[in-house]
Amino acid sequence: IEEYCTTASSLRGIARKYGIAKLDFQICVGIYARFGKEKLLNPPTVTGDFRLNLVKWKQQNLASIPETCIHFGFRSSGSVYQWERQYNEHGAPA
Repeated sequence: IEEYCTTASSLRGIARKYGIAKLDFQICVGIYARFGKEKLLNPPTVTGDFRLNLVKWKQQNLASIPETCIHFGFRSSGSVYQWERQYNEHGAPA
């Protein structure tokens, strides 16, 4: 991330260089830009309330998965997708 921020290299080029999926790298860069290095090293604790708040915020703001991950400082786009699917299929108790 620091290499990306301090050089003229593209997001795609850096992601490819280090074997990171472009979407995952994009999310990490966004978290770094918003919160700094600390949030990447110490991600939020995942609880039921965290999951529910995240999904509700995503839907209320019509946000994409990467936008949601960056907003919450949470790197796992796959988890966000699964949580939203469970919420839509089974409601908040799921």
